Amino acid sequence: LHKGDGGHGLFIQLTDDPAMDIDIPDTPTTSAATMTFGPLIAAQALGDRQALLDTGRTVIRFHLGRDSAGGLKRLTKMVTKMNITPL
Repeated sequence: LHKGDGGHGLFIQLTDDPAMDIDIPDTPTTSAATMTFGPLIAAQALGDRQALLDTGRTVIRFHLGRDSAGGLKRLTKMVTKMNITPL
């Protein structure tokens, strides 16, 4: 989520591949579906990233894959090894 950074934000985006994808019904009265939430969420994340880049914001994206918990653990280990001192 992002709102009102005054143009100075650094945005970190975490994405994953859903372990379970859920159908989006084509109409309110039918269960037939031609789309699922997985691609919708992925498209939203890519659109958000592009919107930030288009306005000159700095964005870094980490895609955690299908095992989001495992991906987050790997990311945490990598960041910890970097030994970065907070500002």
